[in-house]
Amino acid sequence: MPGSPFDFGDVQVGDTSAPQVFTVTNLGATPLNIGVISLLGDNPSNFTITEDNCSSTVLAAAATCDFQVAFVPNDDVGFTATASIPSNDPASPFSLTLLGTGVAPGLT
Repeated sequence: MPGSPFDFGDVQVGDTSAPQVFTVTNLGATPLNIGVISLLGDNPSNFTITEDNCSSTVLAAAATCDFQVAFVPNDDVGFTATASIPSNDPASPFSLTLLGTGVAPGLT
């Protein structure tokens, strides 16, 4: 998974960005029980999980799963949200900060 934060960049208001793929890898030696990934923070409604192969999954050691997020701005300002990935890892939940900027039509 890329380092946090992840910036979707400028997206025209009313458009949807290309989905970005995030990969979760179990770096431990025991199974990783992943809960339901959720979008939280200031503007979660401006981001959407478009595909999710991780939620409610058990990953064996070294196994991976993917989820995708798209950015959908409804105004020409900056937006932030957090993808929260709960698991049985003692450091859980892992959080990924999402950023994006809506731009007025014709300015992208």
